[in-house]
Amino acid sequence: MKLAGVFLGAALAAPGVWAAQPQAAKTQASAPRAVELPAGAEKVRDGVWKAKDKDGKTWFYARTPFGYSRSAEDPEAASSPAQTEQLVLVTAIDGNTARFERPTPFGGARWTRKLSELTDEEKAAVDQYKAKQSSRKE
Repeated sequence: MKLAGVFLGAALAAPGVWAAQPQAAKTQASAPRAVELPAGAEKVRDGVWKAKDKDGKTWFYARTPFGYSRSAEDPEAASSPAQTEQLVLVTAIDGNTARFERPTPFGGARWTRKLSELTDEEKAAVDQYKAKQSSRKE
């Protein structure tokens, strides 16, 4: 019992333990600013835009469930010819529909799209797929 009184007395005597601290001021000061899509952003594909800032640096903006995320353009990766092959892989073409796969950190993303509705990236992947298929037949 005596020991509990010592701990209680020490807790009450400690400065600032019971002092009210304004939580709203702490949260506002430490909260990061939300990323917004610039007015002149160019749509790259569904959910992804590209824009230049006032310094001339190119940024990519992606829509996420939590708002927009921003990442700088990597000029070395953009000039790589194997970038499209790594990003989008065509697994099959059935009539007028193509099946695609893209590796992601959470597993492979798979989708299908009509050949008449392909994006530029998907068209490049389909062209690469057709070139590989024709070279295998020869």
